[in-house]
Amino acid sequence: MRLLSIGIFTTLFLCGSALRPTELYDIWGSWKTTHGKTYTPWDESLRFQTWLENVVKIQSHNLRYQLGMETYSLRVNEYTDLSWTEFASTYLCLAIPYQSVQTTAGQEKIKTQTFWRGTKQKAPDAIDWRTEGLVRRVKNQGQCGSCWAFATTGVVEGQYSRKYGSKTGFSEQQLVDCSRRYGNEGCNGGLMTSSYRYLMNNSLESEGDYPYEAMDNRCRANRTKGIVKVKSYTVLKNESETALKELVGTRGPVAVGIHADDGFQFYSHGIYVSSTCSSWPPNHGVLVVGYGAEANSPFWIVKNSWGINWGEDGYIRMARNRRNMCHIASMASVPEVIKT
Repeated sequence: MRLLSIGIFTTLFLCGSALRPTELYDIWGSWKTTHGKTYTPWDESLRFQTWLENVVKIQSHNLRYQLGMETYSLRVNEYTDLSWTEFASTYLCLAIPYQSVQTTAGQEKIKTQTFWRGTKQKAPDAIDWRTEGLVRRVKNQGQCGSCWAFATTGVVEGQYSRKYGSKTGFSEQQLVDCSRRYGNEGCNGGLMTSSYRYLMNNSLESEGDYPYEAMDNRCRANRTKGIVKVKSYTVLKNESETALKELVGTRGPVAVGIHADDGFQFYSHGIYVSSTCSSWPPNHGVLVVGYGAEANSPFWIVKNSWGINWGEDGYIRMARNRRNMCHIASMASVPEVIKT
């Protein structure tokens, strides 16, 4: 009902009508209550103005969606009081894309990395690994730039379940706290491949034994509680969506780096198409858990780490076979895991 009120207000606003200030602030107050938002008196005015601008932006986009001019819709969510710059600096976290890790650990010759160019192995026309038990619940990274850690645990969980039949959730916090020597930067960003290198030498605990805190902390890893390590990992070499389809279709969920642009902040549902995201390098780590097509429009099924209230219950469908849109095939990787 609150979101409906926001929609009604915005429609009136766009049509040149106006709500009374008291009505407008009632809607703002309801949104704050829903999302547990509190501000200082000075910040209140700034947040309200940002919220108002975003609500108008969302409604304008959705009008184009209703007219068939857009392929996906947006909605008001917990991030509506943040500008795109503020949102991106907090939640997008591939801090060092396309660069070699310049650390002692990163300079070691990695003999356990292989490159996947595709084998022309037949992949199914569509696959959703959620229905096969290889994908665990959607998690929430909170105000910590740890998307890379969630993409890592997601792909490790999938490979562990596929190999051993055990549905175990693994610790993002351990990766945040303990993998700096391998090039990761905790809540300031990291890479999935750097995490694999850490896990070649260190076992990963369950999320129950080492729970997520959404902040940097000292490393408290306990070797006696470690469950899984990485033996080797495969990186997609040729940035081909055809090869990525084969990798996902035959190996299970795959960790990828994408460039998430401003449409991601309020994404609601539909097939995400962007004409600008491929112009910038990857900035966000996510998990491709399948692919398919709707009305002859192919898509990737992508698991995010912004909670279940974002997108399609925590997922986004991204357009497939659009010249590697958003670089979805540029940083794809999957590890081989072993029990410890």
